[in-house]
Amino acid sequence: MMIHDLIYESGSAFSGSYRIRSPRTSTSKNGSPFISLGLGDMTGVLKGYIWTDEYKGPKDLRHNDLIAASGTLRNFNNDWVAILHSAKRLEKNQVQQLSLIPTWWCPARNLLPRLHCLVNDLEILPLRGFLSNLFGDDSVTLPFLSIPASCAHHHSSTSGLLRHSLECAEIVKALPFFTDEERELGIVAALLHDIGKIRTLKKESNFNSPGYLLNHDLLTLEVISPYLKMLDEEWPDGGLALRYLLTWKSQKSRSFPLMTIAEAVNSADRISTGLEREMTAFSQLPAWRNATRSGPTQGFWRPQKFQESDPHTKERIAI
Repeated sequence: MMIHDLIYESGSAFSGSYRIRSPRTSTSKNGSPFISLGLGDMTGVLKGYIWTDEYKGPKDLRHNDLIAASGTLRNFNNDWVAILHSAKRLEKNQVQQLSLIPTWWCPARNLLPRLHCLVNDLEILPLRGFLSNLFGDDSVTLPFLSIPASCAHHHSSTSGLLRHSLECAEIVKALPFFTDEERELGIVAALLHDIGKIRTLKKESNFNSPGYLLNHDLLTLEVISPYLKMLDEEWPDGGLALRYLLTWKSQKSRSFPLMTIAEAVNSADRISTGLEREMTAFSQLPAWRNATRSGPTQGFWRPQKFQESDPHTKERIAI
């Protein structure tokens, strides 16, 4: 059961799969050994205790371990805590990885449910499995959730890459006309189009060494390659299409893509980027300003809000 869904009544039993946060061994005032830790998933964190003489399971727990645990809840100093009675370590292939992304990995934790819904709403099982496997790789997921999308251009705060990627994928998801296969491939491509930046950007909005040498687009397929091979086994055309959607802009032999959904992915990227820059540009200006800079080639412009000052306006429109 997820942290958010536990029944918070004193003495109520619980069981579920969780991440471990910062386990620490201590001794109580009466000399009883115990372990304090956090239990976490994408819905929250719960303080936990293990009284080692009343517990069945591994005692050498490590930060970010995956465990299946059971125990009881109690209220202690007006706060809910979990008393673990038993636990066992889990391998990554034994659990649904997305739900066990801990909130402490993501500075913008409110974005995690959007990521979870986006993946779980995919109806093509090989694509859903591909993303679940990819985000089961901690070395990919942790930076993807935390780094900015750029140094200063757009979405340059922590978790900016996740926010931008979700916006792009959600824009593609809302588009009509495409087949289910095309749309879902576009959603995945939009979500991952900048994932190469986990190799080029740091959390502090600075380039690392590869970032000074390489374009992030060159690293995108490298990051997802192990999981693309798994997708190839279940849906070869899906793996081929996803590679194309992520690389077609580098091909100069055609003036338009072989898959029109590629235009949607590219447009979603530009829309997300533009909206972020526009919002930032207007955020420091008074509401009456409808231009961020003078001149048609710089900044942004927006129309003033329509005001129904003329009582006859509605009548004229109706006529």
